[in-house]
Amino acid sequence: MKSFMERRISDLMTLESYSKQGSSEGNHYQGRLLKLDSNENFQIEESFMKLVMEIAISETDPRVYVSWESSKLLERLSDYLGVDKGKIILGSGADGLIELVTKSIMTQNDCALIIKPTFSMYRSLLCMNRRNFTEVSLGDNFSLDIGQIIAATKGTDEVVFLCSPCNPTGNQFKRRDIITLLQLTEGLVVLDEAYAEFASETLVDLVEEYNNLFVLRTFSKAFGLAGLRLGYAVTNEELARTLRKQVFLPYPISSLTLSIASELLKRIEYVKNSIILVKETRKKLSKELDAIPGVKVYPSEANFILLEISQSSKDVADKLLKLGIKVRIIDWIEDNANYIRVTIPPVTDYARVVESMKEVLRI
Repeated sequence: MKSFMERRISDLMTLESYSKQGSSEGNHYQGRLLKLDSNENFQIEESFMKLVMEIAISETDPRVYVSWESSKLLERLSDYLGVDKGKIILGSGADGLIELVTKSIMTQNDCALIIKPTFSMYRSLLCMNRRNFTEVSLGDNFSLDIGQIIAATKGTDEVVFLCSPCNPTGNQFKRRDIITLLQLTEGLVVLDEAYAEFASETLVDLVEEYNNLFVLRTFSKAFGLAGLRLGYAVTNEELARTLRKQVFLPYPISSLTLSIASELLKRIEYVKNSIILVKETRKKLSKELDAIPGVKVYPSEANFILLEISQSSKDVADKLLKLGIKVRIIDWIEDNANYIRVTIPPVTDYARVVESMKEVLRI
């Protein structure tokens, strides 16, 4: 008979973990590896980020517990978003807030709905927390099929996970479609806007009208703080207050992380300029790669583009890796199709990326 620990480990091994698909790590490449597989914002210069960190360190006493509820960050986020700070909660990355939904808001009797293809973390965390879920597919051109979604939820109290702009497709769903969904379902709509700064609009203002909306945002993408793991959600004030009081641990985010993010918001114009660079580079890169025979570039409102290619996506990713460029293989959109996702490169590396992509993608 297996021991308690053996049974628990065997049980854990059955869970579906988050898998970061992609090419190998590229340890054999001798030059500077350009990471274009995780959608970080490299338009923000490292020297600028180090300066911000130095200022934050000088103003932070690590001996003291700091509650994010009393931090300057909450006030600055409120001004940045144009919503009352009582509607904002902070978490350890957007992933931490997705887990909050699956673990604390959902119960074992609830069911979630995932609209695929999408960010695979929703499925992973639902599985890890042993929650029920169903999946429906996006419609033509990766659009929302509201009729299919409502039929799947039956207007009940399911939790619906939406990523807009969508990862990995890059498109932003229409405002009117999301409003229709909010009106026709009684459940919680979790709208993941991790890439909203790179898009034409945000739907965070809808929180004022719909109390079943839970908008996820992050500092990992546009703000360049992927390594610090800071996210936030905007929702109705009663839910936000209840989560703060009943669910959150006392000090879930380090005082230094709070200070760095706050200093970045003080310098929001620099961040906005980096976003402009991302958008300009995205437009140029999409046009150049779409002109290559056998390559289709999908429209994007994020800091990455999705390519459908006629060659094996693994072969293309491996060839690019040999040239020092790491991209993400996307193998969960449809069977027998080849997709890769490419983060928008920094301006200083644009020519290198274009020439390498053209060399590898040309048949």
